[in-house]
Amino acid sequence: REGMQQPLVDWTPSIAPSSMVVYYGKAFPQLNGHLQNTTLKYQELRLVELANTGDTSGETPVKVVSQSRYLKSLGERFRDIELDSEGNIYLLTDSGKLIKLSI
Repeated sequence: REGMQQPLVDWTPSIAPSSMVVYYGKAFPQLNGHLQNTTLKYQELRLVELANTGDTSGETPVKVVSQSRYLKSLGERFRDIELDSEGNIYLLTDSGKLIKLSI
């Protein structure tokens, strides 16, 4: 439809995303400004690296550079992702585990 934009990321077939944050923190400065999301179907933490396009014409000002997958080997469905004030990453699994990612 007129005036609508396409999504930045198209996960077809669905990865069953469960939670998403844009990372800003001190613990992992290389992740600042990038999307992190948890998945149920693929049981992973997914990092979507974004870059500023500098476009001021009204188009999307960011683009997807790459996607990386992490923690697949744990065999857990990740339900939620949160950050603390230091930028440490916390993941909650369907089995009730709370996982803290830190340096």
